[in-house]
Formats: sequence, C-alpha cells, structure tokens
Amino acid sequence: LCVPPHQLRVTAHYPEDFLVIFTQPAHHANVVHCGTLRVDNANFTILPWREDGHAGFA
Repeated sequence: LCVPPHQLRVTAHYPEDFLVIFTQPAHHANVVHCGTLRVDNANFTILPWREDGHAGFA
C-alpha cells in the first residue's frame, strides 16, 4: 500500500488507540479491505470507523 505520508493524518482518538484519516477515498478503501497493515515490524489491525458505533446516549 503506497500511501504518501502527506495524504493521510494519524491522530489519537479515544476509545481507539488512533484514527487515520485519508485524503483519498481509494487509499482508505484499500487499507480497510486488507484488514491489517505492517509498519516497521508491527502489525496494525485496520477497521472502518463509524460514528454510530461510537455514539453515546444520554
């Protein structure tokens, strides 16, 4: 997956460890489709983020 660093943003995001925002929808789709990403000998599980999965009820 060749995603140039300037085309994504990684931020801390509770309750996940981090959130990755892609500028290109195709990059997002490719990474989610693969399900895992290996960076410097570390495996990361990739899941799509959905607002309704993180909604709180008052």
